[in-house]
Amino acid sequence: MSSPHVRSSGFSVHVTITIDPANSSAFLAAFRRIYEIVAAEPECTYFEVFQSLEEPGVFRFVENWSKDVQWFKELSSL
Repeated sequence: MSSPHVRSSGFSVHVTITIDPANSSAFLAAFRRIYEIVAAEPECTYFEVFQSLEEPGVFRFVENWSKDVQWFKELSSL
């Protein structure tokens, strides 16, 4: 999955999570709605989810935001 936005200035968030590989399909199905909501945010310039081929159950997310980290912290605390 990747968002269609073009990256501008701002900051990036890199997340790695590990789940039971048997739950990968269910995780992706449940995560899709969250992905769609985040990717639709006007400040989100890029959002991609990677599933590791070498490490089953490991997912990495990369999010790029056009605002600064302080904005993100304030938004996250709401």
